[in-house]
Amino acid sequence: MVKYILTPWRDREELLLVRHQFYAASPSWLGEHSRMWHQDTTKHGGLSEGDEEGKDDLGNPEAGEQERRRRRRMAGVERLRRNQRLQLHQAVARVSMWMQRGNCPHMVESTALLTAAVLSDEELMVNTKATGVDNVTASSAYAVRAAYSAAFSRFVTGLLDGHQDKQRKQSMYSLARTIGLPATFVELRHQSTHEQLPSLAKLRSAAKKALRWIWGYYWRHLAGDDLLSETCEDALLRYLREEGDHDPDADRRSRLALERRWDVGTLLSCLSRLQGTLPGNQAYVKCMRLSRDIVEAEEKEDQEPPQPFPPAAAPASDSQDGASATGWAVYQGNWKPKPIGAVNNYSYLIIDDKSKDAVIIDPANPPEVVPVLKEAISSGRINLTAIVNTHHHWDHAGGNKNLLAELGTPNLTIIGGKDCEGVTQTPKHNEVTKLGDIKVTNIYTPCHTQDSICYFLEDSTGKAVFTGDTLFISGCGKFFEGTADQMHEALNKRLGALPDETVVYPGHEYTKSNVKFTVSVSQTDAIKKLQAFADNNQVTTGKFTIGDEKDPEIQKATGETDPVSVMGKLREMKNNFNKSRKRMCAPQGVSQNKMPPKRKTGAAASAPKAPPRSKLAKEHNISAQEEGEIKEAFSLFAEPMDGEKNGVIPIDDFKSALIALGIPASSPAELKEFVSILDPESDGFATYEPFLAICALKFHSREDNTAEAHRHELEEAFRLFTNGQGGPITLAHLRRVAAVLKEDVDEEVLKDMILEANGGAGVARGVELAEFDGVMKNAGVWR
Repeated sequence: MVKYILTPWRDREELLLVRHQFYAASPSWLGEHSRMWHQDTTKHGGLSEGDEEGKDDLGNPEAGEQERRRRRRMAGVERLRRNQRLQLHQAVARVSMWMQRGNCPHMVESTALLTAAVLSDEELMVNTKATGVDNVTASSAYAVRAAYSAAFSRFVTGLLDGHQDKQRKQSMYSLARTIGLPATFVELRHQSTHEQLPSLAKLRSAAKKALRWIWGYYWRHLAGDDLLSETCEDALLRYLREEGDHDPDADRRSRLALERRWDVGTLLSCLSRLQGTLPGNQAYVKCMRLSRDIVEAEEKEDQEPPQPFPPAAAPASDSQDGASATGWAVYQGNWKPKPIGAVNNYSYLIIDDKSKDAVIIDPANPPEVVPVLKEAISSGRINLTAIVNTHHHWDHAGGNKNLLAELGTPNLTIIGGKDCEGVTQTPKHNEVTKLGDIKVTNIYTPCHTQDSICYFLEDSTGKAVFTGDTLFISGCGKFFEGTADQMHEALNKRLGALPDETVVYPGHEYTKSNVKFTVSVSQTDAIKKLQAFADNNQVTTGKFTIGDEKDPEIQKATGETDPVSVMGKLREMKNNFNKSRKRMCAPQGVSQNKMPPKRKTGAAASAPKAPPRSKLAKEHNISAQEEGEIKEAFSLFAEPMDGEKNGVIPIDDFKSALIALGIPASSPAELKEFVSILDPESDGFATYEPFLAICALKFHSREDNTAEAHRHELEEAFRLFTNGQGGPITLAHLRRVAAVLKEDVDEEVLKDMILEANGGAGVARGVELAEFDGVMKNAGVWR
């Protein structure tokens, strides 16, 4: 039966034209904020066409000719900009017409709305610059923020609603993970809808990233535009050929277009390959310069923390981009397991797409892992067949039994070394098993622990190895239970024998720390690229290969030639490096030259200076120490999230966090109320600031309760001295207390006690309640 699909465009060429206008025109705002454009134009003396033939004030004829050429060039640049903006306006207008016709895809509409917001932002700045009136910005900035926020909210809400299961409602956060939408988009949508509008800087950055994400999710899959379907290497070659033929602004626009179409890792990987294949020093220098510009531009942006879940439905990279290369090339292949957990400690869910059979590797923290597994199992997306451990340490195998209990699967197989918690099956070295169509080879790597096992997985889409604490990116595990000889066998002979294109998935995110040591012993281009990637990305697992780890320059730094000696020396150097860093970072009681510190006198020596309070602590009237306690409790349960510096905590862990702080909810009703404040949209997580606000409220409540209890205790003690009567404590009261206690106290001593307590106001006046409180505090009876 023929199926007709009604589209708002006349033919496919019209849709491709709009895509070309949105993306191929390489507008500046997609890669760098347009304010930079206007600043650069001013710096170079940018003029309108009317100024082009204006009179120059230069007396030197040659200088005057240079000035005229410069003005003509800038006039050409300005015409190009106007043409680009015109194309964008035309694309927005065309999509607006399609919306009136109906059946316009949500991604097309979202692209137009975001583009319209950016164009409004540009026009605001142009008008402000042209008029020189500050109140133009003041009166219009809010409208631009509102345009951005509305566009972003409609983009995220419409996209996720389209993936919602009407039978079983899911949170927006869960849906975002399913389709690969960055969690920061969901958070920004919530802020735009329910809170104060985000800042322009945040919205500008988010709009750029959203347009880039929409390109990868929707637009790039439309066939038909040769320019837009070219490979990353082809585009780089075109850029390198044209670089220098235009003014610097044009070169920057071309570079920004590259950054919008491909992620930084892919661009650097392709440039690395081109550096080794292009002839001539000039081509090499151009590649180096472009690599530097890309890294510097990325550093200027507000970095998004990585997604705790890689995009499950993200489009695969072009095969040309995905080829592995030596020199810390970022892997872009199809083989993508799902890491679960905080950035520093990974669990991995491995799924065979065909059979749905799955295993979970190192589920050390069940509160993180259980929700993911339960959702996947209940939806029928996986058939969990086993728990797999890389070694017995608690941060890898310590959650096995709890996970079985939480899932209600007491008979689930636990595969690992003989010392792993609850292990039921220990594979043999080089034993081969199957997970659906995935071939699994068990590789013994004793050293970090004697039961360490790495798992080499391969199928038609690629190869990967899960290394636990044996191999990290640019490093290896400590020799807790082994020797340099054993680690040499594990790394160089066993893991080193795997194909170079094998992707490495370690048990921890230690790359940024490891590379600090690596750079200290070698500064090759490959290592510098790794450092640049680690500085700009919190997650590096699954981005590098076995081939990347084979760097002979590092081995040369040891001064040794025997492989075992090299391994031992490297481990010793790394250990000493870590110790020296700790000494540098730790507060020292003795200065570097071992001289004792100068003795402080007076008030300076009496009490340490209280740490300064943050703005947030001042707003909620808590001390810096209390804020530190709150932050520490939050970090115990925190998970990374895009756009959240402190991460987020699952709502299910909120109760435990309050208990850890010693301020548990007083009742289920209070807990429910707090949860509704923290998570009004039922997204399943809470951010740091509202968490701190609730904790501060509980601290103040506790202080009020504590003050009331102290007041009650004080009054009761006071009545014991006054024999239940009101008024001050007199000399007669003290005589009575001494007699009851059978203490023979001289009358003069009792008088001195009264005078000391009331500050010498006289024995007849006695001691008032507040003065009595001070005496008891000074005596250490209470604080």
